[in-house]
This record gives sequence, structure tokens and C-alpha cells, in this order.
Amino acid sequence: MLLTADKTVLTVDKRLLTADKWALTADKRLLTADKWVRTADKRLLTADKWVRTADKRRLTADKWTRTADKCRLTADK
Repeated sequence: MLLTADKTVLTVDKRLLTADKWALTADKRLLTADKWVRTADKRLLTADKWVRTADKRRLTADKWTRTADKCRLTADK
């Protein structure tokens, strides 16, 4: 791997990897090793448009929350 001056690592497939293991894609989004995409507002977005919140729940675009046991909760429980 190649290490640049600003500590990003250029991988074999030409992605830029930051020190905390985020990969910078061509369109400047940050991609984790497990394929989560970090959006501009720092939420984590999967490829299928689930948003992972800070407390590890997964939130859909329509504000349903999917818990670890696959139930879906509304915002007002």
C-alpha cells in the first residue's frame, strides 16, 4: 500500500483509505470496510438505503427503525 503525506493509504484498487479505515470513493463519500457509506451529515448508509444511527439501530428512509431482532418500530414506539 502507498501512504500519502496526509496519511491516506492508496490501496491496490485505487481507493483512498484513511487512518480510521474509511475508504474514500471516487465521489468523495466515505466507505467503511463492511460497505457502509458515510453521508455528509455523518450518518451511516447501507447500499440498500438503510441508515445506521449512533445507537446501532437501522433507520429506513421512511423513519421506521429496524432493531437487531428484525422488528420494525416507529419513531413513537
